[in-house]
Amino acid sequence: MRRGLWSAALYRHDGQLWVRRRWRRFALEPGMTAELTRAGCRRRLTIWSGNEAVWSCTYRPSFWNSLVKGVFDVTVADPEDFDFGVLVSNVLGEPGRFERYRAGGG
Repeated sequence: MRRGLWSAALYRHDGQLWVRRRWRRFALEPGMTAELTRAGCRRRLTIWSGNEAVWSCTYRPSFWNSLVKGVFDVTVADPEDFDFGVLVSNVLGEPGRFERYRAGGG
C-alpha cells in the first residue's frame, strides 16, 4: 500500500512476520487478531494482542480498486489482492497461513 511518499508492508525477516508503516515496524505473533473499520473513504487496520491494541494505521484502499471495478474481470482475484488491511487480517485470521508466511512459503 502506498500513500503519498509513505508505504506500508507485510514482510518476513529472520523467520518473523512484520508489518511496517513509515518508520514504525511491528512483529506479528500467532494469536493476534486484526480489525478493519471504515471512516469515509479511509480504512483503519488495528492489530490486537488479547484486549490490547498494539499497532494501527489509517489508509486509503488502493487507487487500483477504483480502476478495476467495471473495467476488468476480477472474478479470479481476491479482495486482499487490492487491500493491505484485508491481506494482513486474513493472514492473522488463518493460523496455518500465518505459519506458512512466517516460514517463507506464502
